[in-house]
Amino acid sequence: MIVIRHIDFGYRPHHPVLQDISGHIGAGDFVAIVGANGSGKSTLIKCFCNILKPQKGCILINGLPSVKYSPAQLARTVAYIPQTEKGNRQMTVFDTALAGRTPYIRWKPSGRDFEEVACVLRQLGIEHLSMRYMHELSGGQQQTVMIARALAQKTNILLLDEPTANLDMRHQMEVMQLLKSLSARGLTIVMSIHDINMAIRYADRFMMLKEGRIFACGDREIVTRENIERLYDIQVEMIDGHGTPHVIPL
Repeated sequence: MIVIRHIDFGYRPHHPVLQDISGHIGAGDFVAIVGANGSGKSTLIKCFCNILKPQKGCILINGLPSVKYSPAQLARTVAYIPQTEKGNRQMTVFDTALAGRTPYIRWKPSGRDFEEVACVLRQLGIEHLSMRYMHELSGGQQQTVMIARALAQKTNILLLDEPTANLDMRHQMEVMQLLKSLSARGLTIVMSIHDINMAIRYADRFMMLKEGRIFACGDREIVTRENIERLYDIQVEMIDGHGTPHVIPL
């Protein structure tokens, strides 16, 4: 689904943020991009959806270079939820999710657009919130609506930048469980995330970034004490948490 070939990116000349990044994300993968602050996680996510354009290398989406997609074509292929996106607080849940149909709407929403949104809200269990305003919702509910808007785009790839930021533990788990269920249905999910334990618990593949370079990439076999210590430059202990590794800083 996504192939990254030796990309470099910097916001200023001679100040690289990403250096020689290569990798492959398969259909249905649930990938967590992890690393310390400033390692380039959010920048890489933005490169995947053409918000940022690499100075070197290329990114292939479904076999086609991402720069060859028109904005409308890309919006039908990749959905992106930024870290701080909470929607228009004065819009209803239904209208917020309906905004995800923009790549398909010409003059005005059609009956099919309304049906698609109603179906997504029903699938996510938030149909009862349809006429509620965004400012009336909890943080977890708002994030679920943002995911609903992305799903209304009918894409195969969902990109999220820190989807659990500013959420309490309960709402973090609700959002992560939702993403896990979407991955199980075949949706390719790529997220940047600070919480290494949340990443280990829910993701099935990991891309570790350190100082703008790929430090390690693979499944849970790469989530070792040695890799975590080198990734974050701290000492940790790894314990078993009901079959899932858990990282404890020392």
